Amino acid sequence: MNNCTITNMSTAISKLAGNKSIRTKLIFHFVIITLILGLFVGIYLNFVQSKILHDELERNGVTLAVQISESSINPMLTDNYVNLQWLVENVHATEKDVLYVFILDENRNVVVDTFQNGFPSQLQYINMPSSEASTLLLDTEYGLVTDVSYPILGGRSGEVHVGMSHARVSASIFQSNVFLVFFMLLFLIVGISGSYYSATRLFSPIAALDRGVVEFGKGNLEQKVVVSSEDEIGNLSRSFNEMADRIRSLITDKEQYSQEILETRNYLNTIISGSRDGILALNSKSRIEFCNEAFCSISGFMKYEVLGDDILNYIPAFKKHLNASSAAKKVDQLVEANIITKDGSITPLFLSIQSIDYQGDLKYVLIAKDISEQKEFESLKNNIISNISHELRTPLNIMRGFMEVAITEDDKEKRNTFLVKSIEAADRQNWMIQDLLEVSSTLNGTDRISLTSISINGIIYASLDTLKSKITFAGIKVIRNTEKDHMVHADPEKLKYAILKILDNAIKFNIKNGSIEVGTNSYGDFVEIYVRDTGIGIDKKYMGRIFERFYQIDSSSTRKYGGNGLGLSIARDIVLGHGGNIWLESEPGKGSTFHVTLKRYASAPSIEANVLQPALN
Repeated sequence: MNNCTITNMSTAISKLAGNKSIRTKLIFHFVIITLILGLFVGIYLNFVQSKILHDELERNGVTLAVQISESSINPMLTDNYVNLQWLVENVHATEKDVLYVFILDENRNVVVDTFQNGFPSQLQYINMPSSEASTLLLDTEYGLVTDVSYPILGGRSGEVHVGMSHARVSASIFQSNVFLVFFMLLFLIVGISGSYYSATRLFSPIAALDRGVVEFGKGNLEQKVVVSSEDEIGNLSRSFNEMADRIRSLITDKEQYSQEILETRNYLNTIISGSRDGILALNSKSRIEFCNEAFCSISGFMKYEVLGDDILNYIPAFKKHLNASSAAKKVDQLVEANIITKDGSITPLFLSIQSIDYQGDLKYVLIAKDISEQKEFESLKNNIISNISHELRTPLNIMRGFMEVAITEDDKEKRNTFLVKSIEAADRQNWMIQDLLEVSSTLNGTDRISLTSISINGIIYASLDTLKSKITFAGIKVIRNTEKDHMVHADPEKLKYAILKILDNAIKFNIKNGSIEVGTNSYGDFVEIYVRDTGIGIDKKYMGRIFERFYQIDSSSTRKYGGNGLGLSIARDIVLGHGGNIWLESEPGKGSTFHVTLKRYASAPSIEANVLQPALN
C-alpha cells in the first residue's frame, strides 16, 4: 500500500468516526485497523495455504502419474489390459484426491479408465505430455481438477492421465478460513475490551478536563479539575486550574469594578432623569451628544431626533456663546434664552452654560430650566395687581365724584340720586373685597360651611332680587323656569353667593336687551340649576381655564368688561365644597349655559358643618 492509499483510508475512517469523543474515535480506529489488518493477514494466509496445498496436490498427482507410468510399461507392451485396469482402479480407490485415471496408447486411444458412465471424449486430446509430466487445471462439474499427464516410455507406448480433485484442498482452506474468522472475532472482542479499558483510563482525565472547561464556560467559576496523574494530562489539568483561578480573580475584580461603575452610572442617570431641568452635553461644533428626558419634554422632540443635531436649531441664541468660547476657550454663564419647540412655539428658558475640557476636546454642558410658568406667573401677577388696583380705584373715584357733586347740590332729589350712586359704587367695591376675602379663606382652609335643608327656588329668587337693579339697568329679560321646587342640603349664604357670581357673569357678558333663563331640573338623587344667557359666548380654547382664579380672556386694564376674574372660581369652589359639580356649555355668538348639580336633601349626608376646600386649578 502506498502513502496515498493510507492517507485516503485514514480520511475515510475519520469521516466514519464523525464528531464523536476521542475515546470513541480511538476505539473505532482500533476496530477498523484491526479489521483491515485481519483482512490482509487472512488473505495472505489463505493465499499461502492455498499455494501450499495446491502445490502438494500437484506433486502427489505427478508422483502417482509417474508410478502408474512405470507400472504400466509391461502390460502395455504385452497388451495385458486386465492388469492395467486393475492398476488404475486400485489407484483410484486408494487415493482420496484422485478423481479419475485413464491411459491412452500411442495413438491417443483410451486403453483403460475409471469412469463409470463412459469416458468423456473431451479429455482425450488435452494436456498432451512431452518428455516429462504436464499439468492442466480443469473446471469440471465436480469442481476444480488438476489433470496430470506423464508419458510411457517417452510417449512411445502412450501416456497416463491422473485427475487430482481440489475438493479436499478447498475444504481444508474453508476450514482454515472459518478458524481464521473465529480467531479474528475473538481477537477483535478482546481488542475492543482492552482498548475500551485502556482508552477509559487514558482519557478519563481528558474527559474530566473537558467537563471542567464546559462548566467553566457556562459561568461556574468555582469549577476545579481533579489532578489524577503526573503525566502531561496531569500537568494540563493543573495548568487549567491555575488559569481558572486567575480568570476567576480577574472576572471577580472586573465585576466588582463594573458593579461600582454601574451603580454610579445608575445613580447619576437617576439624578439626571429625575431632574425637571433639561441637561445637555454638546461637542465643540454645538452638536448634541446627550440629553435627558426633561429636555425632550421641554422641546417636544424625541431623543433620537435631538441627538447629533445642532443646538442652534433649538436655541439660536447659543451661537454667541459658541463664538465666545471659540475665542476665550471658557464659558460659564447664566442667561435667559428661548427654545423653539417641535410645534413651533417659543418657550423661555433659564440657561446655565459651561464649557469644559474633556480628554483634550472642548465640550459644553447646558442646564435648561423652563421658566414659562414663572413668566406666566409674573405676567399674571402684574395683571392681577393692575386689575385689582383698577377695580378698587374705579368705585372710589365714582363715590368721590358723586359725593362731591351731592355736597354742592341744592336739589334734594338730585342729591339723593347722587348718594344712591355712591352707595352702589361702595357696594361694588365691597363685593370685590368680599371676593378677595372669600378666595383667601378658601385657600387658607378657614372658610366653613353650615349645611341645612334649603329651597333651591328660594336661593334663585333671592339672588335675582339682589341683582334686580343691575338687571333692570342692563335691560335684560329674566326667564324663570322654576315651577317645581327642590330641597337640597347646602349653606344658604354660600350657595346664594355662588349663584350670584354665575348670574353676574351672565349679566356682564350679555348683549343689549338680551335675556337670561334660570331653571332647575332633577335627575335621580341630584338637582340641577342652570343659567342660560344670550351673551357673546366663549371660544372652546378658553373654556378649559374659565374657572381659574384671576383668569380673564381680556386681562388688560382697558378691557371692555370689568371684573377681577374671581367670580367663577369662587362659584366653583363653593359648588365643589358642597359635593356638587359645575360645568359650562358655550358657543361664540350664541351665549353660554352654566350647570350646577347638588344632591337632594333626602339623600344628602347629615353634616352640620364642613370646611370649604380650594379646588385645584
